Amino acid sequence: RRGLEVDPHRRFSSMTELVGVLQKSLARRRRVGILAGASAVLALAVGGLYASAYWARPRCPSAHQLLPAWNHASRQKLLGAFARSPLPFAATEGPRVVALVDGYTLEWKKTHAQICAATHLRAEQSQELLDRRMQCLHRHEQGLWATVDLLYRADDVVLAAAASSVLALTPAAECASAPLSPSDRVVDPRLAARISAVDADAAKVRALLAAGQVKQAYEVATTQLLSQLDFDHAPTRARALQTIGSAELASGRIGAAQTTYEKALEQAELAGDARLATQIALAQIKADN
Repeated sequence: RRGLEVDPHRRFSSMTELVGVLQKSLARRRRVGILAGASAVLALAVGGLYASAYWARPRCPSAHQLLPAWNHASRQKLLGAFARSPLPFAATEGPRVVALVDGYTLEWKKTHAQICAATHLRAEQSQELLDRRMQCLHRHEQGLWATVDLLYRADDVVLAAAASSVLALTPAAECASAPLSPSDRVVDPRLAARISAVDADAAKVRALLAAGQVKQAYEVATTQLLSQLDFDHAPTRARALQTIGSAELASGRIGAAQTTYEKALEQAELAGDARLATQIALAQIKADN
C-alpha cells in the first residue's frame, strides 16, 4: 500500500528501497511456509506412528469369530434331533433348547470380549490373569460342546431333559472374576494337552449327569476320567476328582463320594484355589447329609 500513496513523501524514495522491502517480505513468507510444511509432515508422522501402534497391538476377536461351530447348520442339526422324536412337546421344545444354547453362547462371547479388553484395550489386567481366565472360558466351552454333542444323538429320555441340561451349564460370566493361582500357569504344551483332555472328559461326565444318564456318567468318570489323573497338576486333579465324586454320589455310592471329595479338597487347597475349595466343601457337605 505504501507504493500507492498519493503523498509522494509517504511513498518509497526509490525503486531500490521498494525492491529491498519486497525481498524481506518474500523471505518472511518463505520461512512461514517452511515451518507450516514441517509441522504438517510432523503431524502426519506422529499420526502414522500412532496408527501403526494401534494396528500392531493385539486385537480382541469380534463376536462372529468366536464359537464358529455353533452356527445355522448346528442349530438345524439340534432341531432335527427333536423333529425325529415322538415326544408330544418335541416340536416346541426344540426351538426353546436352541434359544437356550444361543443365550449361553452370547454370554460366553460377552465374557470373552470383557476379559480380552481388560488386558489388550484397558491395560488393567495382567497377561497371566488373562491366560487364567481364558483357560476358564475354554473349560466352559468344553462343557457346552459336551452337552450339545449329547443332544445331537439323544434318545427321548435325554431330549426330555435337554432344557435342564443347558440350564445346568456353569455360567461363563464367572470366568471374568476367576482369581490367579501360581499353580495354574502351564508352560509345557504336552501338559496343556493332557489337561485339556481331562477337562473334556470331565465335561462329558457333567453333561451325562445333567441329562440323567447316571450309569453312563459313573462309568466314564471311574474309568476313562480317573485313569488320566496320573500327572501332577493340582487344579486339574481337583476339578476332575470333584466331578468323579459327583458321579459317585448320583449313583448312590455315598462313602466313595465322600472319600473322593476329600481328595479333591486336598488338591484344591494345594492349588491355592479358594473358590474351587469352597465348591468342593459344599459338595462334601451334601454327601455327608
